[in-house]
Amino acid sequence: MLLFALCINPLLINLDKNLNGTPTRPRGTKTTAIAYADDITIIVTQPEAIDTIKEILQDYEHATGARNNRNKPHAIALGSWNKSTPIMDVQFQENIKLLGFHMTTNIQESAATTRAVLTAKIRAQVQEAYQRALNLE
Repeated sequence: MLLFALCINPLLINLDKNLNGTPTRPRGTKTTAIAYADDITIIVTQPEAIDTIKEILQDYEHATGARNNRNKPHAIALGSWNKSTPIMDVQFQENIKLLGFHMTTNIQESAATTRAVLTAKIRAQVQEAYQRALNLE
């Protein structure tokens, strides 16, 4: 058996320490990054933070030997963010999927799209369950 673990905790701590993030409720804390398995979403609120993120990622890659998958990153601009210049060679997109949620530049559209996708999945599962022939013997 082979166990592979990538310790991203130092990366997340460094991002949290050096970025402003976005305020979250109810305790007034901030969110700078969201991580799930080997996927990390970094929340950027100021263009000046891009250089800080580059440095943090380079330090992390140098210290761990890990490499960022340059084909995987996506960027979406919310609000009045200037989309004329790509961030770290990542082109902006109109919608992305983030931890199962469909994100667009419009919050109402994001909620409606995610709700529609989840509702369709639940309906399909329920319909499949009702069509099964159960034998209780």
